[in-house]
Amino acid sequence: MKKQLKLLSAALCSFVTLGFSSMDAHSQTYCTIPAYVDNFAEWITNVTFAGINQSSGANAGSYGNYTTGTPGNVIIGTAATLSVTIEYDADDYIYAFIDWNQNGSFTDPGEFYTVASAANSSGPHTLSITPPATALTGNTRMRVIVDYDNYTDGDPCMVDLSGWDEIYGEAEDYTINVQGAATPVVTSVMVATQAGAPAEITTIAGTLQMAATVLPAAAPQTVTWSIVPGTGTATISAAGLVTAQTNGTVWAKAVSTADTSKKDSLALTISNQEVAVASVSVATQASVPAAITTNGGTLQMTATVLPANATQSVTWSIVPGTGTATISTAGLVSAQTNGTVWAKAVSTADASKYDSLEILISNQGTSINDLFTSGAVAVYPNPVNNELSIDFKSWTAEVFTISLTNVLGQEVYKASLNNKKTSHNLSNLAPGTYILSLTDAKGNRSGIKINKQ
Repeated sequence: MKKQLKLLSAALCSFVTLGFSSMDAHSQTYCTIPAYVDNFAEWITNVTFAGINQSSGANAGSYGNYTTGTPGNVIIGTAATLSVTIEYDADDYIYAFIDWNQNGSFTDPGEFYTVASAANSSGPHTLSITPPATALTGNTRMRVIVDYDNYTDGDPCMVDLSGWDEIYGEAEDYTINVQGAATPVVTSVMVATQAGAPAEITTIAGTLQMAATVLPAAAPQTVTWSIVPGTGTATISAAGLVTAQTNGTVWAKAVSTADTSKKDSLALTISNQEVAVASVSVATQASVPAAITTNGGTLQMTATVLPANATQSVTWSIVPGTGTATISTAGLVSAQTNGTVWAKAVSTADASKYDSLEILISNQGTSINDLFTSGAVAVYPNPVNNELSIDFKSWTAEVFTISLTNVLGQEVYKASLNNKKTSHNLSNLAPGTYILSLTDAKGNRSGIKINKQ
């Protein structure tokens, strides 16, 4: 009733002595509250917001300046609750204004908030406020007003828009510190195969693309990939591409770069991979002596590749010493001339893994053993470029077979001799050392080294 009487008195006075008038304070920067604003019946008793907790009575001049007090701290994009408690009379309106662009005005779009309308209680009256993405960071002005019967129609300067020059209510100013948008906290990491493919690699040196999902989606999505070996081995790229190495199981692991305590891994099964060769060991079959003592005799060799699940295939060759021999792809050595040779096996999976065994050869070519050393047969020129001549000093009309083998024991030339002197075109042979063998009808063999230029 007292407010109604005071309003009536003010109206009559204004009509009789002054006429209808109003003050335009809209153009002011952080405008002051007009002197005619009266807080005798309603005022703000508490403002709580983002660290601000200010209690007050009726402020002198219907205005409280708390901008130098403890600021509220808000984060762009993160909601904070504004709570306002008032000493109420009736039909009170509560508004908040925040100068997000810090231009000294509360009238820009998005800076006006209605906390309560026609309130008939002290509250607290609350409103959730989210700083917009366009807000400037740093100290920012906030104004809170209570206005009886909405006479100011939400004007931040509490200007009387009715023309009565009599407003009931109060305003208070605060400082809030606007901080940049917070980085969302990582809550979990989940590892899976891309497109839900089976968690396996079944081809040699095959690959499998992994995917890591970081939650929430707004959190940093980057992860660090690694492989945790199980019974198998593999590598993984920075982008999560797994490359198989050996059979077994491995774990593809992803760790959040934003929070290393958040991680996940997925077991992968790897099969059909070539196992790395560790060693090759050459021996004679059944561990018989490494010797051939019969004319044109043979000796079976064996190669053991470790580990047992690695590729077992090898390539056999003969490394000549003082004697000569050939060796088959299955490791069968055939003697040619007396002396020593080395039977060598090289892993087909890893040529750096090999072994060899020395073999002693004796009693070869006993019936024609002296053909070369005695001068019964001349071979020239040696070294040879293209044409090689074989000349029997004494011819018995016996048929001989000539053959040439390379240092790997591979036969590269063969012909029959039925004349005292024969010529052989070797121009198609690569330069190197060869073993020339003469074999009679009875299988007796005699050999000599020749060099091809």
